[in-house]
Amino acid sequence: MVMLNFQPRFVDPIRQGSKRQSIRLERHRDPRIGESLQLYVGLRTKRAKKILDADPVCNGVHPIEMLVSGFPKPESGQPSMVRFRETLPSWLTETTTFVLGDGVGEWIEIDEAFAVRDGFRSVEDFETFWQEQHRPSSEIEPFGRIRFSGNLIEW
Repeated sequence: MVMLNFQPRFVDPIRQGSKRQSIRLERHRDPRIGESLQLYVGLRTKRAKKILDADPVCNGVHPIEMLVSGFPKPESGQPSMVRFRETLPSWLTETTTFVLGDGVGEWIEIDEAFAVRDGFRSVEDFETFWQEQHRPSSEIEPFGRIRFSGNLIEW
């Protein structure tokens, strides 16, 4: 069993079922497929609260790289992109046409479906969050994009 902590803004999307994935840095021990996930808000505080009564089950752990653009878009107009290094989530393979075969290793533009599945209202909301939360500690690419490597955990 693995515990994941979330910011308060993600509680409603998790409870409503629209947020079914989380993008995280690689951990000492990442969740395994089939393992229960305990989703919390305020973990390590007196106000810690479990978000869901029933623990969801991990359906996938996908190593990824992302390039996240700033919002509003820089003059270059470079979109936010994601690349799955080993495997793709099944929902993505059902909705996306890939240029290079199965899509593994291919840069894919982050679209509304991806952003909403991660608990955001739009791509712009996703980009703003990432720029605000991760810019100070991230590697900055040309055109102001943030480079991130980690895992997409889905349930």
